[in-house]
Amino acid sequence: MFLFLKINYIQLKFVHPSESCPFGKANKELQEKEVQLELNYKQKVLELELNYKEKVSKLENENKLFVEKTTVELQNKYNKLFNELKKEREEFEKNKNRLLNYLTKNSKNGNNYHNSNDEIVKFNIGGQPFCFLRETICSKIKNPNYGKDENIEEEYFESTYLERLVLSDNTVTLIDNDYIFIDRDSKLFHYIANYIRNKGNLEEYELPKEEEDLMRLKNEADYFLLPGLIDLIERKLLLRRFFSASWILENELIIEQKTIELENKFNEMCQNLENKYNELFNELKKEREEFEIHKNGLLNYLTKNKSNNSNDIVKFNIGGQPFCFLKETICSKIKNPNYEKDDSIKDEYYEPTLLETLISSNIPVTLIDNDYIFIDRNPKLFHYIANYLRYFGSIDKYINIELPKEEEDLMRLKIEADFFGNSRFN
Repeated sequence: MFLFLKINYIQLKFVHPSESCPFGKANKELQEKEVQLELNYKQKVLELELNYKEKVSKLENENKLFVEKTTVELQNKYNKLFNELKKEREEFEKNKNRLLNYLTKNSKNGNNYHNSNDEIVKFNIGGQPFCFLRETICSKIKNPNYGKDENIEEEYFESTYLERLVLSDNTVTLIDNDYIFIDRDSKLFHYIANYIRNKGNLEEYELPKEEEDLMRLKNEADYFLLPGLIDLIERKLLLRRFFSASWILENELIIEQKTIELENKFNEMCQNLENKYNELFNELKKEREEFEIHKNGLLNYLTKNKSNNSNDIVKFNIGGQPFCFLKETICSKIKNPNYEKDDSIKDEYYEPTLLETLISSNIPVTLIDNDYIFIDRNPKLFHYIANYLRYFGSIDKYINIELPKEEEDLMRLKIEADFFGNSRFN
């Protein structure tokens, strides 16, 4: 009996699982691994949080630097543009004063133009006719800032250049009997005419869309003494630049994506453009040879015909389109901008153009419509050459001279410039 109880006691004795049961050991190892995994998980979470905070801080610093850099660049561009416009304004002021002095000393008929009985006033702007009612020219243009700005004392702007020209006793240059001639760009004068007709009403007035055209128009408005139009153009330019800068800052990622897409498209188009360029170059080379033959034939033809030289206004008919210049414009010397930079250039000014040669020498010319010198060339391209001559060859100042945007037109214009002797275009 005692032996049986002893055996049962031995069998019923409690044994710890970790000491004898293999499953107990496995359970302990599993618990240790769970603890270790939990520690590793917490460590990983902490590392990710630190990396996230570092990246966020880095992006904030980069964005701040980008905004500061962009602001500085925009300010520098604005200052550069302001200085360029200031120089251009000074040059136009000189040209304007010289034209006013010229108008007081020269007149084709020798009489003053002052006829207050006429209701219609006629102008010829660069060869194109423009007509106004005298009431339109003499109407005062109200200053829209009057009453808003305490520094503005006058309700209306001062008289415009056209009004002073019509009402003054100064002599003017007449063309086609009764048109007052002004040697300016007729294309931009359309905006000037509409502004005067609308009396500065901004709701009814439309400005050019391109920034280059706006800057050219601003200089024309300065010449014709239209401060209200100048203020309107400056405000539109500032708005364009402000929204352009805001768009860049808010759409940086879009710009980067678009840049990559454009770079890929550009690489794909390069080969095609190169092939087209080679074909166009060969075609233009042949065309230039033909034009060279035509030019030589025209010069030989001009030496066999009668001549007709104008005193104050020179009239040309280019391919059927009339163009008019002051003789002073045609005969003005064009300075070579590389004269002081390149020692190999001996002459400070370019050689006379074909137009100057025709009117300054005794070479016979072909006349059309009584007194227009006829030259059989492209009138559309000659419009650029005419503006180049009017601005005395200041082609480096882009607000003064307009060039075609297409490469084909630029190359054709180069051929025309070579024909007329405007080597600065080349």
